[in-house]
Amino acid sequence: IIWLTQSLRFVEMIVNRGLSAGTFFYLSGLLLPNFLIVILPIALFTVVVFIYAKLITDRELVVMRAAGLSQFALAKPALILAAVIVVLSYTLHLKLVPDSYRAFRDLQWDIRNSVSHVLLKEGEFNNVGRTTTVYVRARTPDGQLHGILVHDTRDKAKPFTLMADRGA
Repeated sequence: IIWLTQSLRFVEMIVNRGLSAGTFFYLSGLLLPNFLIVILPIALFTVVVFIYAKLITDRELVVMRAAGLSQFALAKPALILAAVIVVLSYTLHLKLVPDSYRAFRDLQWDIRNSVSHVLLKEGEFNNVGRTTTVYVRARTPDGQLHGILVHDTRDKAKPFTLMADRGA
């Protein structure tokens, strides 16, 4: 569910702009380390509580204590698993999340800026972000754009419009 809600942010670009499903899944995969940081501790807590509750219900903890196991010996598997999750979370925080975020942003920039043939449809007003609209009258086979109009409203007090006969 979390993956789905996050991936819906760029589904419009994939569906309406003609990018491949492989690109969609690659972008989605780059978001996974962010979710693992949140999900791993919650999953560990849930699993440990479930297992120890099951051991209590089946009276297995009583049997293990009667067999001479200490409280620490009973908690040791959960503590080891928690240590593994801590190391994994540190690795995610310090290495994987920054790397995947950088790769995600780089790919997103490439899609938005270097793939104008996918993003800009001829004869239509194309929204590029929330504040910029681009119109392209025609495109030549070599990628040259003709009849370009760009309307930028980033500064609400001073919106401006650029026009060009041709461009790349």
